[in-house]
Amino acid sequence: MKPVIRTITGFLSLESSDFSDVSFSRLESKVSKCVEILRKLEQEFRNKGYSVQTIRIATNPFGQWLLEQETASDRKKPGELERLETLNILLEKHDIHFCSLGPAMTLQDSRSCCDIIAASKIFSCSMNVEAGSVDHARGAASIILAISRLGSRPDSPEFLQDGQGNFRFCAVSNCKPFIPFFPAAKGEASDSTDVKFAVGLENGAVAQAILENVKSIGEIQDRFGREFSSLLLPIQELCEKAGGEDGVHFVGIDSSLNPSLEEKGSVASAIEKLTEVPIFGGPGTVAAAAQLTTALQDLEGITLTGYCGLMLPVCEDVRLAELAGDNQTRKLRITDLLSVSSVCGVGLDTVPLPGDCSEDEISSLVLDMAGVAGRWKKSLSCRLFPVPGKNSGDMTSFDSPYLVNACVFSLM
Repeated sequence: MKPVIRTITGFLSLESSDFSDVSFSRLESKVSKCVEILRKLEQEFRNKGYSVQTIRIATNPFGQWLLEQETASDRKKPGELERLETLNILLEKHDIHFCSLGPAMTLQDSRSCCDIIAASKIFSCSMNVEAGSVDHARGAASIILAISRLGSRPDSPEFLQDGQGNFRFCAVSNCKPFIPFFPAAKGEASDSTDVKFAVGLENGAVAQAILENVKSIGEIQDRFGREFSSLLLPIQELCEKAGGEDGVHFVGIDSSLNPSLEEKGSVASAIEKLTEVPIFGGPGTVAAAAQLTTALQDLEGITLTGYCGLMLPVCEDVRLAELAGDNQTRKLRITDLLSVSSVCGVGLDTVPLPGDCSEDEISSLVLDMAGVAGRWKKSLSCRLFPVPGKNSGDMTSFDSPYLVNACVFSLM
């Protein structure tokens, strides 16, 4: 069984000057070169029998190229909106449907996040929150709530309704460049026009198949790591071949276990294949997550980048969504997800919350995530979905090809 290639992500370094000429020739040249490389890789993977879902582009933090410093204070941003429109048109021209503009690194930069999310369904962004930074956590919480309300306007596009704009925004902490997964993906500023790229996988079904044979937490480190490495080596060989060309650099594979929307692709179900974990979130879960993360971060012969842990997005994993239901003997709680994050993976991801939750409640969750990331030097993110009109225990009603519906979590 081959892993699915969820994304081949190319990393671009943009500058304010890329938008200075009327024809945007520098911007066009950078985007065109990146897309050409990604399309070639996509075809090479398909020729070898791999399914490739998306190619994506991520930029250096948007504060370095989107914002005009001399006008940033008044936040009247015709220049910014015009640049977003220009980039969006160019991406559409090249049939690119996913572009992360990187994180807001300051509170001033963060004021543009809602504009970015509202400008196009192509754009994602994030906000950097360091451990203990209450101001930044509150800033991120304010953005999350504001994005959740974008869909309440009479003329709001469908991609913003029911709080779905937050699918493309998260708070991040200790996240390094070259994570291929969105919305945390970012490149770094550089004078070079070279293109760097990384690969992210969809591999819940692969994890289920391997763990069904492994059976025990005690066998993960040896057997899981060995079998998983053997599946990634052919992927890496293709990437290294492409990275050997002039102006192209392969930075690594994000080995994270990442679910698909089908039951056979659930990462939570994969962990429940282990004898010691009768139900995900219960006893044994943290131990299993810790061993899997150790294995994923120590794959012999594999160049790694990104999170390299367990991805547990509630609204992208059918078993997690099921466990969040009120009819469960042991209902999954946010504290369970935070506990697992302390030893692995990605943080809190696609967690539906009551539409009337407060800025204080959300900022406390963000601070928890940042605290874990800072204490253990882990790359973590926090993608929360306040759902307008929904209360704890209600079922979401998302109409999205990227999400499954789940019960809204309690913050108590």
